[in-house]
Amino acid sequence: MSGAGGEAVGQVLMAVAQVKIGRILLWIVAMLLALMSFAVRESQQGLISVPMGLAIILAVFAVVGGLKARRERRPSPIRWLLPRVALAVAGLGIVALLLWLKGRRRPADALPPPPRPEEVDQLASVELEEEHVA
Repeated sequence: MSGAGGEAVGQVLMAVAQVKIGRILLWIVAMLLALMSFAVRESQQGLISVPMGLAIILAVFAVVGGLKARRERRPSPIRWLLPRVALAVAGLGIVALLLWLKGRRRPADALPPPPRPEEVDQLASVELEEEHVA
């Protein structure tokens, strides 16, 4: 009985993936979930975080729906592959930008306080003594 809900969700996702605008929406949601999983760090107890797992599932449904639609009409492979490669490159660029911005937000290490005048005088006297000894 517990698998009935998952089966219904799978059927709905497959129906959405068989329509072109549905596949586009699945790719967009999958990309947003993947970006969210990179941007928001949670306690990683498993190999893949929940948003990344959902993104992978949605991307698989979009690919399968695209393959089924492709079988019905035979477009050229380049025409089918080019937008997906462009989307993947744009997504990786956005992820790299987010990680770079996240790394820049770290606070800079605090500089040590400047030496007090007494310390400067003491260091100067030590250096003078070393010069006289040498």
